[in-house]
Amino acid sequence: MIAILSFFLKFQLMLTFGAMAFVMNYEPAQDWMLENSSWIFIVSLMILFSSMCAMACCVDLRRKTPYNYLLLGVFTIAEAFLLSMVTMRFPSGVILMAIGLTTIVVFALTIFAIQTKIDFTTCGGVLLIAGVLFIIFTIVVMFFPSHTLIYIQASIGVALFSLYLIYDTQLMMGGDRKNFISPEDYIFAALSIYLDIVNIFLYILVLLGLIDD
Repeated sequence: MIAILSFFLKFQLMLTFGAMAFVMNYEPAQDWMLENSSWIFIVSLMILFSSMCAMACCVDLRRKTPYNYLLLGVFTIAEAFLLSMVTMRFPSGVILMAIGLTTIVVFALTIFAIQTKIDFTTCGGVLLIAGVLFIIFTIVVMFFPSHTLIYIQASIGVALFSLYLIYDTQLMMGGDRKNFISPEDYIFAALSIYLDIVNIFLYILVLLGLIDD
């Protein structure tokens, strides 16, 4: 399972960051995305949520080949479009620094999740509550934006999704831990870890963007 999951996760990350690099270095692509940002954002968001809900809610669908591959691919393409729209508003130096820091954080957290004797798979309920509270706080920040609130939100986001990465990694590893993901759900595991990494990157990017300003 781990080998297959690693393959799909690498595919997702290469596709996502490859699209970001293309948009960042190809000015006509930036112009096209800026001119069509409204419908690209709406369509990508609809595809993103519909494919994610399909994989999260329909167990048979996410386990059945080739539909699970297609859903994961469609989801990743939609996420790549959204990330490209976000990142092209930041300086290239800040983006590269965010990628570097994200790589270090993800590597360190993965090693920690594998080596630690603490079983984070028992913390699913706590993480769910924390995630809901974070969403509520994010909505508040959207209506009352300020430099300080955005900084706090981004800091909490990095911490929260770092914990989620540890949690999802241990679920994937299984072993003597209390909870684990079924080997048949490798596509869902790839989706979960991919989202953790992307969110860590986004909130690190926001933090660096605030510091750069």
